[in-house]
Amino acid sequence: MMMVDLEGTLTDHSERIAILLTLTKSDRRNQDAWKTYYAGILSDPPREAVMRYVRTAIQQGERLLVFSTRFANKYRHEEAWLRAHELWEHVELLQRGNTETKIEGPSLVVKWVKEFQPSVFIDDRPEARQMVRGLVPGMLILDPAELQTSFLPMPIKEPTAMIELVNSTSDERLVSNVVPPSPESNDGSAVC
Repeated sequence: MMMVDLEGTLTDHSERIAILLTLTKSDRRNQDAWKTYYAGILSDPPREAVMRYVRTAIQQGERLLVFSTRFANKYRHEEAWLRAHELWEHVELLQRGNTETKIEGPSLVVKWVKEFQPSVFIDDRPEARQMVRGLVPGMLILDPAELQTSFLPMPIKEPTAMIELVNSTSDERLVSNVVPPSPESNDGSAVC
């Protein structure tokens, strides 16, 4: 199972977040600014590299849990975005419930990782990636920016060998599954 953050990871919210930071500089709880930010997800473009990775995982039969630490709301902006990008039928959407009002976003993500035990975790927030490190043995932890610049293997159901990759930009250790070459492989390289 793969867990992927929605805003900032599947979506590119860079323009919206810049506006929000400006509007909330003097009042972090500016409700009008937050409402505008939340509704803006509908116009966010997808992060293409993350979408390719996710679609490949879906094609391979991987269970995909898309999460958002914002409350499920009556406007269903998250669902609308997933439908517009043809993902809704292939994913499960996990959002903050009414009983999770006192939990900060990254702490809520930790709770969900412990509960669902994903093999792959993708989130744009460094603090979330740091907090889930070591919670699930062998879990691949990815920054979406890494998908722009690197080839990363897809998870497989039954690994025959394990390798450790070191992210040179953050010294973050990533564990990945590797399969030996199959007879169909004509170049002798491992099929990942």
